[in-house]
Amino acid sequence: MSSTTLSRANKPRYPSVAGLGLRILVSGLSMPVHPPPGPARSFREDVRPLVAGILPPLRVFGEEHIPLEGPCLLLTNHYFKPGFDAWWISMAISASVPVEVRWVITAALTYPGQKRGLIMRPLARFFLRRVARVYGFFAMPAMPPDPRQSQDRSATVRGVIAYIRQSPCPIIGLAPEGRDILEETVGWPPPGAGRFVQQIAHLGLKLAPVGVFEEDGALCLRFGPRFELEVPSALPTLELDRAISRQVMAQIARQLPSTFHFLPEEHLA
Repeated sequence: MSSTTLSRANKPRYPSVAGLGLRILVSGLSMPVHPPPGPARSFREDVRPLVAGILPPLRVFGEEHIPLEGPCLLLTNHYFKPGFDAWWISMAISASVPVEVRWVITAALTYPGQKRGLIMRPLARFFLRRVARVYGFFAMPAMPPDPRQSQDRSATVRGVIAYIRQSPCPIIGLAPEGRDILEETVGWPPPGAGRFVQQIAHLGLKLAPVGVFEEDGALCLRFGPRFELEVPSALPTLELDRAISRQVMAQIARQLPSTFHFLPEEHLA
């Protein structure tokens, strides 16, 4: 057997999401201009059959730490490797949590250095807007941060905070790194992510880490115990933001295999 065949045999098989994408487009296009508050569809119910179709089946560790209700902020790594699509992160976690999770997602895909980006960027932006609209997600401008999008970023943060204040038991999902991080690597969130997590924690949401990775040919989730931020006093805003980001990513890293390593800290800028 060739090494290529062995490599393919040791990877999970993910079902096609084309049908889900079509349902999202149809739902998004059929929604009124001013829809009533709340999602038009249940993301959890839509993705459960797809997650159940992963071969071998999804492996979930730390089931005793899965939140049964809110208020809670699920914090996960932005796992990436060739052949793995990042949407399986939110899909697998949502299918494993017994209540609806409202995700903070990217509002665009950038395709850096790729010619196909000329076509794919506007298509991805169009589709991601529909995803956010249909499921009541929060679309955050893409990484790396663009100063011209600071108002859009602030508007999304305000939307998340308003939703939390209006909901009795919200569960929010967030991948603080905000971009694809190569397999077996833990990256650093962009500036402002630490303070964003701190804002959410101040609103009473418990912080719960989730590790996402592939191991032994299977997609795996590991839910960790909830934790509290240790906020240093009298730090400048930038240093406070970095200190919180370090705490958050360290908690997520504890849920990942020991083969994972951190990017150098110069990336935390």
